[in-house]
Amino acid sequence: MRPEELTCDHPSEMRKPSVSKDSSLSISFLDGSTSLRICVVASHSGGHLFPAYSFAKEFVKAYPQAKVYLLTTKKGHRFSRRFEEGIFSGFQFQCDYRSAPKNTWERFLFLMQLPQAFFSSFCFLVKIRPELCLGFGGFVSLFPLWLSRWMGIPTFIHEQNRLPGKASRWLAGTVDCVCDSFPDTRWQSTPRTLVTTGLPVRYSVSNSHKASKVGQPIQLLIFGGSQGAHTLNRLVMAAMAGLSREERGKIAVNHIAGDTDYEWIVSMYDELGIRASVWKFFELMGDLYEQADMAVTRAGANTLFELALFKVPAIVIPYPYAEAHQFENASFFAQANAIVLKEERGLAGKGLLEDIRNLWRDNALRERLSANIGTLADGDASEKLVRFVVHRLKKVRS
Repeated sequence: MRPEELTCDHPSEMRKPSVSKDSSLSISFLDGSTSLRICVVASHSGGHLFPAYSFAKEFVKAYPQAKVYLLTTKKGHRFSRRFEEGIFSGFQFQCDYRSAPKNTWERFLFLMQLPQAFFSSFCFLVKIRPELCLGFGGFVSLFPLWLSRWMGIPTFIHEQNRLPGKASRWLAGTVDCVCDSFPDTRWQSTPRTLVTTGLPVRYSVSNSHKASKVGQPIQLLIFGGSQGAHTLNRLVMAAMAGLSREERGKIAVNHIAGDTDYEWIVSMYDELGIRASVWKFFELMGDLYEQADMAVTRAGANTLFELALFKVPAIVIPYPYAEAHQFENASFFAQANAIVLKEERGLAGKGLLEDIRNLWRDNALRERLSANIGTLADGDASEKLVRFVVHRLKKVRS
């Protein structure tokens, strides 16, 4: 039994843990003349920043008097400038750190950055005087969480992946509470307080329904994450080149290619005569999910849970590096028969083409995958995380 693990109301809901909605949970235990101040820390990648943003948005929605501050790295600015105004009361952008230096020079630069990271984190915490510090992963979260713990500030972390990252593993034994997205997250040692809240996603499903596809091209969504993925792009374009002339006229593609591959992917779709909208980056991913009949993607935790929310059947090709954490994410979904899982090693464009054709032509398979992946969605994860955090704060202050 995981310590302080939340239970479910019904056995069929075991994959979707929930926090009981106690109307007494509020921040009224604070002095009415003050505002709750929260420090949210996340690495610069979308996989860390988007859940942090979703949590902050839900918290400010529930408690408008609260002030949420974001600490990230300079690379995170490209995402933070797209966040809705009024969610974060302030930002702190630290230097970009290499958490895995590969040579002597990189190790030297890494060590030189540590004092700066420590001092910058300490000054920011002293300045905003938070009553809670919540980390969403990445090396940048280490010093703020350790310092907050030392300063007596309640500390939480949220882990998005089934296989926790290094920073989360290092912090799990020291913070007050650990929240995770998967019910079987592979923690090396059991944290003192562990709860599965699900993964806060950026979007909500609209009430509109997809129009009938009779006589219309099938909508294929292709993306490798917020920045695209070069190897995935090469595999997909090799598969697209293998489509017959007739097939090319029956498909429409939305493809997020990233900066590097954007030009050649646009030109290749033009050469092949395939209707395609190609972007370097696309902000309103919810719109693309709602249009998609099927997808070819990587296996970032955000991607998988967003696919689940919109019930999009998908061929998933995990990124094989970074401790293979994407494969662990995808395996969880594959065990529920919710995706078509393909490993990148040994996969060629011809093999991917057959997978695309099989999913395209088999309506029953798409419907089955859509139904199965939908059971893994939890659109209330942001709310659950907020309620749990407030509940723990109330418990500490009592």
